[in-house]
Amino acid sequence: MKGAGPDILYVLSNGFAARMVLQSDLLQRLHERGLRVAALSPNGNKDFFRKLCHRGHAEAIECPNPHNRLLSHYAQARRYLFEDFEKNAALRSKHQWEWHAAGGSQLLRVRPLLGKALNTALLRAPRARSFLHGAERRLLRNEPIRRLLEELQPRMLVTTYPVAWLEALGVLEAQRLGIPTVGHLLSWDNITCKGRFVGVPERFISWGPIMTQELREFYDVGASAVVEAGVAHFDLHARPIDRTSIAVQLRDLDLDPALPYLFFAMSAAYFAPREIDVVRWLASQVQGGAFGRQMQLVIRPHPQTIRGPMADATIVERLSKIAGARIAVDVPEVVSDAVDIGDRDMERFSALLQGAAVTLNSGSTVSIDALLRDRPVVLTLFDAGDALPWWESARRIEEFPHIVKLLSHGGVAVARSFEDLARHVHRYLADPRSDLEARRRTARAECGPRDGRACERIAEGLAHFLSAAEPQRSRGVHGTVSH
Repeated sequence: MKGAGPDILYVLSNGFAARMVLQSDLLQRLHERGLRVAALSPNGNKDFFRKLCHRGHAEAIECPNPHNRLLSHYAQARRYLFEDFEKNAALRSKHQWEWHAAGGSQLLRVRPLLGKALNTALLRAPRARSFLHGAERRLLRNEPIRRLLEELQPRMLVTTYPVAWLEALGVLEAQRLGIPTVGHLLSWDNITCKGRFVGVPERFISWGPIMTQELREFYDVGASAVVEAGVAHFDLHARPIDRTSIAVQLRDLDLDPALPYLFFAMSAAYFAPREIDVVRWLASQVQGGAFGRQMQLVIRPHPQTIRGPMADATIVERLSKIAGARIAVDVPEVVSDAVDIGDRDMERFSALLQGAAVTLNSGSTVSIDALLRDRPVVLTLFDAGDALPWWESARRIEEFPHIVKLLSHGGVAVARSFEDLARHVHRYLADPRSDLEARRRTARAECGPRDGRACERIAEGLAHFLSAAEPQRSRGVHGTVSH
């Protein structure tokens, strides 16, 4: 940027974070406040990314991803250093997955074996954990990121996914340079399921009451350092969608807009390895008239299975064999290996949710998308009749901290068998308003008011944080920016 640096430098390490910032109204709201925004990303030189930034009056800046094999190994080891992983189902399942994935190789089992022993020792030595955390902050450095921040001189750095190395190192280098940092978290599971953040921002934008409480519990973040704002890209779900818009999407899928349909949003196989068998069974029930002779089904594979590190090259072909009369597959538009989503995909997704009689998923964020559209939600947390071990089974998802909190409000049904699945679908088809108040209560707990104004609150919060941070920065609390 010419002259003074950006007011806000967003670090966007993956496509879902880019969607939240670049494919919502957030940039426009920040621009209306006279704030200059830049977006730092490994995709900063890609045409699609630059177009999205330009549309929102922001500058795209390329930054190579610092992730490497050494950092990858350290990331695996970190789960044993700073918390009791045995008490966290998400972290425990990763440990067990790594152990079992080693098969009979004693060499590959060394890391989880040593990690567990180290974790046991550190839980008895809080001072040692504190020392390790301080050493980590001192030792983890990245000169290219530091030089880039010195060149840009942003007034504030905003991280969206602090567990990614680009963002973690960005936070650490910014704090060394005296640049205020804000966590504007991408997802509801980032605090409880990803392990302790390497660099903890001074301030946060929170989704809603649940996330605010987690920030207080895990990082001792006080009320004055949190703005509870909602979710930027969920504002779309507050906008009315008429039947004509839904009909367009259904016709594109060769479905009849006049007939009802179920909507199944799939997960990556890591979370639900037998999910495709659940989908296959559901499709056979729909075709057999179990939910009425006119019922249809839309199946949407997860974007991460289309491209990226969790991609499954066979998923579209396998689902195409399930598709048929009244069964359609809605393939997400994924435009990069960082799982950037096509510009119109979110609108199509929201419309399909709005028109669905019942929505189903295996514990993904789609639960909240659907709740915000006032749609019934069924979680399919079983393995299609198989007796998979806990570490591999979809059953374990019910124990993940963020899912426990989701279910505690009573607005989401859980299917633990095919019989449960059929029963819940029939119940919601018979009474679409069943659990409605609980669904709305759940949505409020997760992301606050359902008024479509999250982007306004986020922009206001970031502007407030900028004003609050300036006196602190001028006093050199964290250091000074090199010139």
